[in-house]
Amino acid sequence: GMEHDKDRAPWFKLQGDFLWTSASRDEGLPGDVTWAVCRTRDGRVWAGTSGGLAYGTPERWRTIPGTETCQVMALHEDASGTLWAGHEPGGAFTTGLMRVSPGGTIARPVSFEEP
Repeated sequence: GMEHDKDRAPWFKLQGDFLWTSASRDEGLPGDVTWAVCRTRDGRVWAGTSGGLAYGTPERWRTIPGTETCQVMALHEDASGTLWAGHEPGGAFTTGLMRVSPGGTIARPVSFEEP
């Protein structure tokens, strides 16, 4: 779950670990609004924000290049470890869906072609 403190900084609770953490633009989040949070099996915490997709490191949040113009509103890790991100289209990501391979740091747009 997610809540905001009096200064509007987001606080996250990751189910099972009872880990709370706070993050804002000062720590590298790319947007002011966090829409989705997902912890992948490799231990990384991902945030879908109003300013792109980011993952947390012990030092700071790292924005995935090219996603800065996307509002990332949904995150899901599938059985193979691929992270799927639903977003408002922006920049090179025009279909509303992107994916990051397991352990990766590059988002790839998902194309929908006519059958």
